[in-house]
Order: sequence, then C-alpha cells, then structure tokens
Amino acid sequence: MRSPVDSRNALHDLARFVLAADLEGTTELVTLRVSPGGFGQPERLVESLQRRVRVDGTQLVVQHGENEVWVPITTLTAAASFVGVTLPDDAPTPADTLSIDALDAATLAEFFASVDVALAEVRRRHSSDQPTIAQLFPHHFDLAITVREVNIGGSPGDADHDRPYVYVGPWNLSPHAMWNESWGASLPWTRATTVEEMIDFFEAGFTATV
Repeated sequence: MRSPVDSRNALHDLARFVLAADLEGTTELVTLRVSPGGFGQPERLVESLQRRVRVDGTQLVVQHGENEVWVPITTLTAAASFVGVTLPDDAPTPADTLSIDALDAATLAEFFASVDVALAEVRRRHSSDQPTIAQLFPHHFDLAITVREVNIGGSPGDADHDRPYVYVGPWNLSPHAMWNESWGASLPWTRATTVEEMIDFFEAGFTATV
C-alpha cells in the first residue's frame, strides 16, 4: 500500500536524479523552482530553444521551444530516458515502479506553493537584506531562502519528520525558547496551515536570532 512517504521519496528521486541531472552542464545553478502542479526547472535556452522539465502531479513534462510533451511517471529508468539523462550508479532501483499517489502529489504541490508565497512575502519585507531567491534544493528536497544568515523554508518531510514542516535554521544558533530542533525550529504543516501563520513563524525566527 502506497504511503505519503513513498510518494515523497519517489518525487525526491525524480528531482535529484532526473531534473537536476538534466540541468548539469547547461547552467551553473542546479536548483529547482515551484511550478504548476509541483516543481520543475527554471526555463533556460538549450540549442537556441527554451527548455524546462517539470513534474505536474503524476506526469513528467518536457518543454522544448513552444511545445510541451507530457508522459505518466512510471520508473526512474523511463523518466531518465524521456528526459535524456543517464542515471548514476547510486540511483535507487531505477527499474522499479515509482510509488506516487495522485492525492499525495497534489498535497505536496499545495505545500510547496504555499511555502513559496510565504517566502515571497518575507523577501519583500526584508528586501534591504538582499535575500536569496526561493530555490528547491534537489538533494534535501526543501524549498528555502537565506536572509541575514538565517535559512528559512519548508520541507515535505525527511528521515526525522514523516510529514511536511516549515523551518528556521540560523547559521549560528544562540539559546532561545523557540528552538525545538538541534539546528533551529520546525513547525508542522497541514492543509489548514495558513500562509500568514508561516510568515509569522519565520518572522519569530528572525526575532529569536537577534
């Protein structure tokens, strides 16, 4: 039986071993972005044509110029072949069917989209601090920015968290009651969590670092 963790791990594998791998060699910034229905690459020119690979729900989408080709996500091997990348030796069971539930994929897309909106507002509020752009990092599969030596963002889950959460991770951690992780603070996310609640959490993290 598929679980949200299975879906998350499968999508993470696609981000790391297919989408990020396709970026290598054509751009120096090998990070992803939030896109409709999930996540994807930033658009870039490849052989004078716009190219972007993205995940929309349970579909893999490749843009080539003005056209897009959509295929169902099945295995890492099939995805890599469709995109045109070679899987590394450490890719997990590339021939096995990827376990991605449509509802889980939609929930993950909703999570990333909400975090993206919250991070955009934080960037506006702290524009004088030269915040980084919001990037989805393929290795950890989290969407984050850095402001004043503080990392803030959201993760769909990891080895220590079964469910999505937003976080504040100062580069230098001083004692504060807010910190509930060894590296900073996390706040569990559900579909009832509002963008305003995430923004308030991020701002509280900035205050705690002062």
